[in-house]
Amino acid sequence: MSLPDTIKSRLVSSIAGVTVHFTRNDEMDISYLLLKRTGSKTKIVHSAVGITSFDELVKSLGKGTPVWISVTGRPVISRKLENDPGSRYLSHILPNAREEDFLVNVIQTRQSAVFISAVRYQQFEQLSAAIKESGLPVLGYSLGVAPLSFLGQVNLITDSRLAVPGYSLQFDSGSLLEIQTSEIQEDHKYRVGDEELDGKLLLPFAMALSYLVIHSGIDLATIDSFTSDEESFTLKKLNRYVAFSAMGALFIVLLINFFMFSHFNGKLQSLSGELSYQRVYFSQRDSLQKEITLKTSLVNQMGLAHNTEYGYYIDRIASTVPSSITLNALFVNPVLEKIKVNQPVIYEKNIVVQGESNGSIILNDWIDSMQNFNWIEDIEIILYEKVDRNSEFELKILY
Repeated sequence: MSLPDTIKSRLVSSIAGVTVHFTRNDEMDISYLLLKRTGSKTKIVHSAVGITSFDELVKSLGKGTPVWISVTGRPVISRKLENDPGSRYLSHILPNAREEDFLVNVIQTRQSAVFISAVRYQQFEQLSAAIKESGLPVLGYSLGVAPLSFLGQVNLITDSRLAVPGYSLQFDSGSLLEIQTSEIQEDHKYRVGDEELDGKLLLPFAMALSYLVIHSGIDLATIDSFTSDEESFTLKKLNRYVAFSAMGALFIVLLINFFMFSHFNGKLQSLSGELSYQRVYFSQRDSLQKEITLKTSLVNQMGLAHNTEYGYYIDRIASTVPSSITLNALFVNPVLEKIKVNQPVIYEKNIVVQGESNGSIILNDWIDSMQNFNWIEDIEIILYEKVDRNSEFELKILY
């Protein structure tokens, strides 16, 4: 059941925008801003920064407060493409990655460029479970900083540059022009309408305000497993307003049921016979559920339910790729000879990376950054060739 926006606007009069930013140490830096609408006026009720756990967030915000969550920082892989490919965005930042393993968000800028944010499905699933376990009703999720474009659309920002944790944004006449990832934490306050906000509160404010204005988030990560609590939350509030009407309706229904009892009693007898017939199918369903449980346990015992070490290596390599380098192919343990029946497979224990770079200095800097990984033994440059404006390269990573 989907409620009209006019009903939502009356039922949801306050919401907290919450940013969960993961630092390089995999620690959470949580910021939130609670916004409340009274009549035609909207005011900030409370805000906080520097929260490190969801338990602390619930204590500060209050259990039962509806929230809109934005995930930023280390798990979110962000890249800019100068030209919008129109589809298969993930392959442009993570070659050979499976589309079903990632949640992908695309932000359009005023120019032809697009900003892509992606996070592993498993990581997002764990985060979503932890948030819902805390008892907060989640009306939606976002990846990255897309809701900030709403502030420009409603002319609430005058600054041409905004710095929020993990990102730097450029605006021109209220339109989003550029988004760059940045680990530099700037202590700066911005004028937004009549309010002066810390940089960490810009994204929470944008999410809360956009929901109260248009009654839905602008950047929902739409996945069946991550459906928000929006409808259930608004329905609960709706139930409170119509409780007395529902009780009156229930009384009328019971009265009618009393006079038609004999009719329904006959119907009950008919349905009881059908129920006995259907129990056979319920028994089959239970048998299938037991089989699924048994096979799931077998998969877990074999260690096939978790990411492999190769997936870990690929994630680490992809997380260090600068925007001026494009990966074209990535091979883990490439096979040396054609695979033959009943013959051992001969392969090299290394990782081969092929791509394009804007220059040798950029490529060398990237190689130096990967040398910091303690699991990399050596990196060899197999090929480096100038082609037009870019240079093609091939690396062999020994691990």
